[in-house]
Amino acid sequence: MALGGGYRSRSDLAQEVWGLNRYDPVRHSAVINTAMSRLRNALPVPEWVVTDDDGYHLAPQVELLVLGHEALPVSLPESVPPPPSEDDAVVAALRSDGPSSSADIAAALKVSASSALRILRRLTEEGRVRRTGTGRATRYLVDDD
Repeated sequence: MALGGGYRSRSDLAQEVWGLNRYDPVRHSAVINTAMSRLRNALPVPEWVVTDDDGYHLAPQVELLVLGHEALPVSLPESVPPPPSEDDAVVAALRSDGPSSSADIAAALKVSASSALRILRRLTEEGRVRRTGTGRATRYLVDDD
Protein backbone atom coordinates (compact mmCIF):
# COMPACT_ATOMS: atom_id res chain seq x y z
CA MET A 1 0.00 0.00 0.00
CA ALA A 2 2.94 2.31 0.50
CA LEU A 3 3.27 2.85 -3.26
CA GLY A 4 -0.44 3.64 -3.63
CA GLY A 5 0.27 7.27 -2.78
CA GLY A 6 2.73 7.73 -5.62
CA TYR A 7 6.52 7.95 -5.59
CA ARG A 8 8.22 6.74 -2.40
CA SER A 9 11.92 7.10 -1.71
CA ARG A 10 13.79 4.21 -0.14
CA SER A 11 13.90 6.26 3.06
CA ASP A 12 10.09 6.70 2.99
CA LEU A 13 9.60 2.97 2.41
CA ALA A 14 11.93 2.06 5.28
CA GLN A 15 9.85 4.22 7.59
CA GLU A 16 6.36 3.34 6.27
CA VAL A 17 6.80 -0.39 5.68
CA TRP A 18 9.39 -1.43 8.25
CA GLY A 19 8.86 1.30 10.84
CA LEU A 20 12.50 2.39 10.83
CA ASN A 21 13.11 5.83 12.30
CA ARG A 22 16.41 6.33 10.47
CA TYR A 23 17.26 5.05 7.01
CA ASP A 24 20.86 3.89 6.56
CA PRO A 25 21.53 3.16 2.86
CA VAL A 26 24.39 0.81 3.66
CA ARG A 27 22.24 -1.33 5.94
CA HIS A 28 18.79 -0.97 4.39
CA SER A 29 19.12 -0.55 0.59
CA ALA A 30 19.73 -4.24 -0.04
CA VAL A 31 16.71 -5.23 2.07
CA ILE A 32 14.45 -2.79 0.25
CA ASN A 33 15.79 -3.81 -3.18
CA THR A 34 15.20 -7.49 -2.34
CA ALA A 35 11.67 -6.79 -1.11
CA MET A 36 10.83 -4.85 -4.28
CA SER A 37 12.31 -7.60 -6.44
CA ARG A 38 10.16 -10.18 -4.65
CA LEU A 39 7.12 -7.95 -5.07
CA ARG A 40 7.79 -7.72 -8.82
CA ASN A 41 8.18 -11.50 -9.05
CA ALA A 42 4.81 -11.94 -7.32
CA LEU A 43 3.01 -9.62 -9.74
CA PRO A 44 1.58 -10.83 -13.05
CA VAL A 45 3.31 -7.86 -14.73
CA PRO A 46 6.61 -6.99 -12.99
CA GLU A 47 6.76 -3.63 -14.79
CA TRP A 48 3.86 -2.40 -12.63
CA VAL A 49 6.50 -1.34 -10.07
CA VAL A 50 8.89 1.24 -11.52
CA THR A 51 12.36 1.93 -10.08
CA ASP A 52 13.56 5.52 -9.89
CA ASP A 53 17.02 6.73 -8.89
CA ASP A 54 16.21 6.78 -5.18
CA GLY A 55 12.83 5.08 -4.89
CA TYR A 56 9.85 3.43 -6.49
CA HIS A 57 6.40 4.19 -7.84
CA LEU A 58 3.58 2.35 -9.57
CA ALA A 59 3.36 2.53 -13.36
CA PRO A 60 0.84 5.13 -14.61
CA GLN A 61 -1.62 2.48 -15.85
CA VAL A 62 -1.79 0.79 -12.41
CA GLU A 63 -4.64 1.60 -10.08
CA LEU A 64 -4.43 0.44 -6.47
CA LEU A 65 -7.72 -0.69 -4.95
CA VAL A 66 -8.00 -1.09 -1.20
CA LEU A 67 -10.77 -3.52 -0.41
CA GLY A 68 -10.75 -3.34 3.37
CA HIS A 69 -9.22 -5.44 6.05
CA GLU A 70 -11.12 -8.66 5.43
CA ALA A 71 -9.24 -11.27 3.50
CA LEU A 72 -10.92 -12.12 0.24
CA PRO A 73 -10.66 -15.60 -1.22
CA VAL A 74 -8.28 -15.65 -4.13
CA SER A 75 -8.31 -18.40 -6.69
CA LEU A 76 -6.25 -18.74 -9.81
CA PRO A 77 -8.00 -19.66 -13.04
CA GLU A 78 -7.74 -23.37 -13.71
CA SER A 79 -5.66 -22.70 -16.82
CA VAL A 80 -2.81 -21.27 -14.72
CA PRO A 81 -0.97 -23.93 -12.70
CA PRO A 82 0.65 -22.84 -9.45
CA PRO A 83 4.34 -22.03 -9.78
CA PRO A 84 6.74 -24.84 -8.88
CA SER A 85 8.51 -24.67 -5.54
CA GLU A 86 12.08 -23.39 -5.57
CA ASP A 87 13.32 -26.92 -4.84
CA ASP A 88 11.35 -28.42 -7.72
CA ALA A 89 12.46 -25.63 -10.05
CA VAL A 90 16.13 -26.31 -9.21
CA VAL A 91 15.72 -30.06 -9.77
CA ALA A 92 13.91 -29.41 -13.07
CA ALA A 93 16.68 -27.03 -14.21
CA LEU A 94 19.36 -29.60 -13.35
CA ARG A 95 17.46 -32.31 -15.21
CA SER A 96 17.10 -30.18 -18.34
CA ASP A 97 20.51 -28.47 -18.32
CA GLY A 98 22.67 -31.19 -16.77
CA PRO A 99 25.47 -30.51 -14.29
CA SER A 100 25.37 -26.83 -13.34
CA SER A 101 27.14 -24.39 -11.04
CA SER A 102 25.27 -22.44 -8.39
CA ALA A 103 25.67 -19.34 -10.61
CA ASP A 104 24.01 -21.21 -13.50
CA ILE A 105 21.08 -22.11 -11.24
CA ALA A 106 20.82 -18.54 -9.94
CA ALA A 107 20.61 -17.23 -13.51
CA ALA A 108 18.12 -19.91 -14.61
CA LEU A 109 15.78 -19.27 -11.68
CA LYS A 110 16.39 -15.50 -11.55
CA VAL A 111 17.37 -15.59 -7.88
CA SER A 112 20.44 -14.33 -6.08
CA ALA A 113 23.59 -16.44 -5.99
CA SER A 114 23.24 -16.87 -2.21
CA SER A 115 19.62 -18.07 -2.58
CA ALA A 116 20.63 -20.58 -5.24
CA LEU A 117 23.46 -21.86 -3.07
CA ARG A 118 21.16 -22.16 -0.03
CA ILE A 119 18.65 -24.21 -2.04
CA LEU A 120 21.37 -26.39 -3.57
CA ARG A 121 22.91 -27.09 -0.15
CA ARG A 122 19.52 -28.09 1.25
CA LEU A 123 18.78 -30.35 -1.72
CA THR A 124 22.23 -31.92 -1.38
CA GLU A 125 21.63 -32.61 2.32
CA GLU A 126 18.25 -34.18 1.45
CA GLY A 127 19.91 -36.37 -1.17
CA ARG A 128 17.87 -34.99 -4.09
CA VAL A 129 20.94 -33.39 -5.70
CA ARG A 130 24.55 -34.54 -5.87
CA ARG A 131 27.53 -32.21 -5.63
CA THR A 132 30.74 -32.87 -7.58
CA GLY A 133 34.02 -30.96 -7.64
CA THR A 134 35.27 -28.20 -5.38
CA GLY A 135 35.65 -24.44 -5.57
CA ARG A 136 34.94 -22.94 -8.98
CA ALA A 137 34.65 -26.43 -10.47
CA THR A 138 31.71 -27.36 -8.19
CA ARG A 139 28.74 -28.67 -10.14
CA TYR A 140 25.38 -29.96 -9.00
CA LEU A 141 23.45 -32.70 -10.76
CA VAL A 142 20.44 -34.96 -10.36
CA ASP A 143 20.94 -38.71 -10.51
CA ASP A 144 17.92 -40.09 -12.33
CA ASP A 145 16.90 -43.35 -10.73
